Amino acid sequence: MLEAAETVIRDFAGRFLVVISGQGRTRVYGDPAGSLPVVYNPVSGTVAATPLLALVRDIIPNPA
Repeated sequence: MLEAAETVIRDFAGRFLVVISGQGRTRVYGDPAGSLPVVYNPVSGTVAATPLLALVRDIIPNPA
């Protein structure tokens, strides 16, 4: 299933993110230009558009 989806995605054009879940796995595919941001937090398994949205802990401020 994932291999067939990858074949279809390869022909996509423009700005896109595709999320495919199946066979016990979830994958996120972005366009070749990387025009839409996507970050992954391996601790929580969160995918988001910015690091702050993927953060699952308190923010640690920079020392002054």
